[in-house]
Amino acid sequence: MPKCNFCLLFGLLACTGDKQGWDVPYGQSTGEPASEPSIETDTGEEIPTGYQIGDPIVTTSTFPDPPLNNGQILYEWVDVTIYDQDYAVQVGVSGVGLVSRQTGEVLDSVNNGRAYTVDSDGDLIVVGSRTHRIGLWRFQEGETLSPAGFIEGQGVHEKVAVDNELVAVAWRDQGVRLYQSTTDVQLLSTIPTTDAYAVDLVGERLFYSDADELVMVDVADPANPLELQRVPLDSEVRDIDASARFVALGLGGNGVQVLALDNDRLISLDTAEPPGGVFSLSLDDSFLWVASWETITLYTLENETLLPLGQEKPLSAAMGVAASNGQAVVADWYQSTIVQQVSNRWGAEVHLPTTMRFHQGEAVSQTLWVYNYGAEPLELAFDNIPSGFSVEEIQSDTSGANIPVGGRVLFRVSVPNGAWSPTSLSWTSNDPDESTGRLDIRPSNAGEGALHPDFALPLVSAAGIQGTGRLADYQGKVLFLSWWSDY
Repeated sequence: MPKCNFCLLFGLLACTGDKQGWDVPYGQSTGEPASEPSIETDTGEEIPTGYQIGDPIVTTSTFPDPPLNNGQILYEWVDVTIYDQDYAVQVGVSGVGLVSRQTGEVLDSVNNGRAYTVDSDGDLIVVGSRTHRIGLWRFQEGETLSPAGFIEGQGVHEKVAVDNELVAVAWRDQGVRLYQSTTDVQLLSTIPTTDAYAVDLVGERLFYSDADELVMVDVADPANPLELQRVPLDSEVRDIDASARFVALGLGGNGVQVLALDNDRLISLDTAEPPGGVFSLSLDDSFLWVASWETITLYTLENETLLPLGQEKPLSAAMGVAASNGQAVVADWYQSTIVQQVSNRWGAEVHLPTTMRFHQGEAVSQTLWVYNYGAEPLELAFDNIPSGFSVEEIQSDTSGANIPVGGRVLFRVSVPNGAWSPTSLSWTSNDPDESTGRLDIRPSNAGEGALHPDFALPLVSAAGIQGTGRLADYQGKVLFLSWWSDY
């Protein structure tokens, strides 16, 4: 992608294109629909047999319950790993927590600083803090966590991995470092990298991301690692989970990519783009669980293709996921959520916002993309539309649509002239767990859908700050505002 000569501080980017107003959070208000990345429809490839229509994922428990304990936030979790059949370990602002896989209850927690990433080999637990040292923990009888040492280092590290007490840490431009932890922690080797972010260990194989490449390394002798293959990718990698058969990659806003491991060669199989950014995933035999903030998606890898079976909405945000034996533990930001696969079930999967906001006054329209993220064609229909409001599928001018697997359709939602009261548009679908729903229509407030007050920010280039840009300078153009956190 070409770089801009100038950009506003906090990442205010201007793109050419006509715009009739600023109150357009879901698409353009008038004219042709905005350009969107294409989504492949059903390819006609062979799909698994033996599935029946039904909800493939159910939430079995959450902790705390009620989720926010009457408004008080007790925990904040961002990553999770399976310890054994009974326990998982979560990490986040709340430190390190031992979690029941049956109820999600936090059985023990130690908060000696923010934690960022975690992995376990069923004995040793490795916790990365990103900016501080890496902690080593062990599970003790009595459902308690006990510190077992630490790894010091300078600079920023990202993901950590452990298998048979061999620990791998991605130290960004300082390389991937391998440590032995059976006795005192010892640095065994350092693999030079451009930018190491995600990492995983499976037996004698190490997988790590180096900028926009996936690298496979033989670590049978971890003091002398041997690179086996380097695979160019179209994206940076934010998570890796590997098994004896597959390597799954979480690509942030670019979705998911899966490769097959065949005789020590990596072969690219398939990609998918669930809603939200994919920062965590977990292989469970021939299934793949994906946490993408907005959803928890379950894919089957039968026939070596990524076919979505269905989705479950998190209570807060699906920040991390770890699964085994058909059950997943979700680091659900403020909660621990347990979800269960229902065998041999799949269906259509509707994905809609809960609310749209419109600026009152003149009649105005917004476009609304509706996607089918399931394994069956989606049948969707809006009904009981209030007088003066309208919902139309753009191609057919009807209030419903049939959406193929992996497809999408575009609706136009319109509100009347003048003042109007908040209302709702009800809808029905053949989604097994969302057969009915409601899209709330609300007047804009000071936020979404409102005319934004003018503001100014410094213009920044490679030469430094060069003048000031105002929002009003970009009237009539599409703007993209991006901001960053170190979390």
